[in-house]
Amino acid sequence: MAAIVVGHSLILASPGFFNHEEWDAFDHVTQKGLHDYVHSRVLAIPPAENGFSDSLRPIGYLHLGIAAQWMSSAPILSHGMSLIVHALVCLLLVRLLSIVGASLGTAYLSGALFAFSPLTTIAVGWIGANMDAWYSLFSILTCMVTVKIAKGGLSYGRAIQVLSLSALAVLSKETALILPFAMLLTALVWQRTAADHCTHWKALWAGGMLATVPVAAFFVVRLPALLVSFGTSGHPAYSPSLSNVPRNIVYYFAYPFIADLTELINIVFTTPAGLVIAAVLHAGLLVMLWVAFDKRWAIWYVVGYFFFLVPILALPKISSHYLYASGISMSVVLAALFVKAWTGGRYVMFASLFGLTAVLLGHSFKIQSVLYQNGVCEAAFLHSLDTRVATEIVRGTKELIVVPESGARVYVGKRAIAFRNRYDGSRGLLVGWVQHDQLVEPGSGRPGEVTVAMTRECLIR
Repeated sequence: MAAIVVGHSLILASPGFFNHEEWDAFDHVTQKGLHDYVHSRVLAIPPAENGFSDSLRPIGYLHLGIAAQWMSSAPILSHGMSLIVHALVCLLLVRLLSIVGASLGTAYLSGALFAFSPLTTIAVGWIGANMDAWYSLFSILTCMVTVKIAKGGLSYGRAIQVLSLSALAVLSKETALILPFAMLLTALVWQRTAADHCTHWKALWAGGMLATVPVAAFFVVRLPALLVSFGTSGHPAYSPSLSNVPRNIVYYFAYPFIADLTELINIVFTTPAGLVIAAVLHAGLLVMLWVAFDKRWAIWYVVGYFFFLVPILALPKISSHYLYASGISMSVVLAALFVKAWTGGRYVMFASLFGLTAVLLGHSFKIQSVLYQNGVCEAAFLHSLDTRVATEIVRGTKELIVVPESGARVYVGKRAIAFRNRYDGSRGLLVGWVQHDQLVEPGSGRPGEVTVAMTRECLIR
């Protein structure tokens, strides 16, 4: 746990947050109280006309609401909540691997690699993406119960555990719809590695069916929203199309080895050469799996990597935090290869794995560094903006136009205030931004309008 805390110190030290979703929760909790937030955001079913862009994720939203209480006064506590959940997932992963027959070395190394994987960093650093860690946690717990069922059959207690954990998983994030298949995969792995192969398959099938009950119930409730998302009236970012699948497969496959890329959405700025190099490095991992074990390991790794991505591969929206659970598959095969190469005397392979891992750890550090720098920028921006807003409201100003200087982190400022009622005019003053094709000097403006600059130091002047 101490190593995980130290390894994520930049995230813990960040005084800011990823985007407006966290600040929206902060505004709600500070203005109306946590009780009202729970009633209107955690317990309420979103209207169907918003499609899946307005999610039903009570576990994650409860986490967000609780964390929002300290965003201004003690941000380390808000970030610490996400880190605690991530640490629990790491520990449970080690336990699950031990249960299914992995050596202690492979299990602990898998947990360590997963803890610091670039595939998990965004989900840990972005409190609004805590849902990925929560559904992974409940999915791992469900798979642990699956092994118990495989060994000793389906008791009433285990049936209740499967129902409860699968319900918690799908209430954390819709991606948990593939949980029954994860249970089957866990059972197959256990059967191949356990000394006693007397697997209770009928009990397993019954357990899998039980796991589908909460998932099916969830999607029955959300069916109207699902139909909206698949229709023409859904939000464009959440309207799936099979034409997006090939592109997304390439992007998600290459992402971990593009060491200077923080948010996956910016992969469009990666050069074709950089994209090819990243894909080749990842493919090198498949080759080593094939050589060290056999081709079935390589195939199963690809299946495991894209397993939890299946529900979102058709979406036009791509995001780094979707890869959180994919980090499990990558970390396990890396650990297995390290152990195999070391114990088998394959030192060239060991050195190659060390190089790939160095790229991954460097990528994770890069992501943390950018999140920290953006957090410092956001804190400075909001402090100076709020001071100026208070002054302009007293003066009777109706609109405050922000003119970014060259090199200013405009995206940080825009994310920090987007859709927040304290800046949208509903409280007397509207904060807006100039368009890229507009030339406006700070200090100019129409009556009731004041223009200010956002400096490269993220301050308003």
